[in-house]
Amino acid sequence: MASAELDNSPSTFDPSEQSAVALGVLSAGAVLGALADLLLRSSPLGANTPLWTAALVAAIVWLAHRQRRSLTSIQVVLLAVALFFAAGFAWRASRVLNLLDAAAVAVALSLAAGHISTTRKALRRASLMEYARTGASAGASTAIGTISLIAEDIRWRQLPRATWGTRSRSVAVGVLIAAPLLLGFNALFMSADMVYEETVKGLFRVDFEAPFRHLLFILVGTWCAAGFLRALAPLPAVLPWLKVGPRGVTIGLGAIEVGIPLVLLDMLFACFIGFQLPYLFGGHGLVQDPGGPTYAEYARRGFFELVVVAALTLPLLLAADWLLRDRTWKERALFRLLAAIMVVLLLILLMSAFHRMILYLHSYGLTELRFYTTAFMIWLALLTLWFAMTALTGRRDRFAFGALVAGFVAIALLHVVNPDACIARTDLARAQIGNGPDMEYLTSLSADAIPTLVPVLFASTGDPSGRIRHTAALFLARREQLTQPDWRTWNWGRTKAKEALDRAWDNLPDASRTSLSC
Repeated sequence: MASAELDNSPSTFDPSEQSAVALGVLSAGAVLGALADLLLRSSPLGANTPLWTAALVAAIVWLAHRQRRSLTSIQVVLLAVALFFAAGFAWRASRVLNLLDAAAVAVALSLAAGHISTTRKALRRASLMEYARTGASAGASTAIGTISLIAEDIRWRQLPRATWGTRSRSVAVGVLIAAPLLLGFNALFMSADMVYEETVKGLFRVDFEAPFRHLLFILVGTWCAAGFLRALAPLPAVLPWLKVGPRGVTIGLGAIEVGIPLVLLDMLFACFIGFQLPYLFGGHGLVQDPGGPTYAEYARRGFFELVVVAALTLPLLLAADWLLRDRTWKERALFRLLAAIMVVLLLILLMSAFHRMILYLHSYGLTELRFYTTAFMIWLALLTLWFAMTALTGRRDRFAFGALVAGFVAIALLHVVNPDACIARTDLARAQIGNGPDMEYLTSLSADAIPTLVPVLFASTGDPSGRIRHTAALFLARREQLTQPDWRTWNWGRTKAKEALDRAWDNLPDASRTSLSC
């Protein structure tokens, strides 16, 4: 079946067909709500997240098939991207990576539900404003779409009550007949086999002592899932005002109004770089001067402030480019010249910030904040270069898609790099050149860092001061926290950490075990 673009116009179906589609969406949402209670209530998040996301994708595919429509190739790619980043919850244990995974899943699903994602060309050439409108539309549908399903989309009075009423009664009778049979035979099977009994208990380990909390979780899950699925269905838009023209709102600003701020900012950037050139790139010589700043003053303050400047500059250039999109060739040529100057100055500032951070890491080691800020800075530098290659060469319609892909690739690479393990390796390497690591901080990292820390901690249990021995004892106590009795919370990073701690304990001499147990 050929792929077709989603049509959210009210005339897509007659009332009975529209009701049938809405009922299908509501039913799928109810199933997903029940699965959310079964899977996502367990914490911490792990394998349950990709499993529930897979169920959501399956519901999307089922609804498209039921409505005799095919998902477009780009929607299939976006759903695969969502599944990939949802699997990140079962891959890494880092809280920051999990937040990035959640953001990537939300973006991919929003674009899959949006009107610009129905064709490959539309997604590649969409502007940042269109991406924002698509995300807002998907978010609005998730938040209030269920209201439209119940109040407007389903024409309750026009439903063939005899048919669906009879079917509902038949289904209810069948469930009532099957329930005692299933429970009875399952109880016999559980009594007959201990392994089967433990497996069943593990699969259905649910807190039945809190029925109201389960009901609330199911209702919230159903509300959000049905609202999101509604955005993919050919039903009237939840917020029609979000569907504005591709040109957006016209603001009467020309080359002079936009050019003057750019000229002044270029001058400010150039003056800052020229006036403080020794400070920006002074490095060790500057901080070793008795009258100069300390490493903390030099690197910390300079780095974060320069990153903030860079983070604000790129959106400013994008806004200026958007304001001048309909102007004459001469006006746009002037803007590109001024923007090119600012891009060069911005890259110099980013190089200075990166230089400061390298100096800071040599003296103070690596932390999560420093790692992710540096990663953000590298991604920002790549976006700046991409802006120069697209917006400044007359191909501004390709910038947003490239930024989206760069964001997805960056998050995926962070999973491969394993930030917490990288932080641990860096700080432990500094210890070999005489800089003692902050063991209290390192042992507070997620389970992803544990396989890297275990050899050092348990090779130093004879530390005369007792500091590392005490740290190792506290670290070893985390074995109980890493135990994953519930399959829904399984995580590869936590599993590897538990295995590393178990091996370390098994390899310890009896005397060391006694010392660590005290």
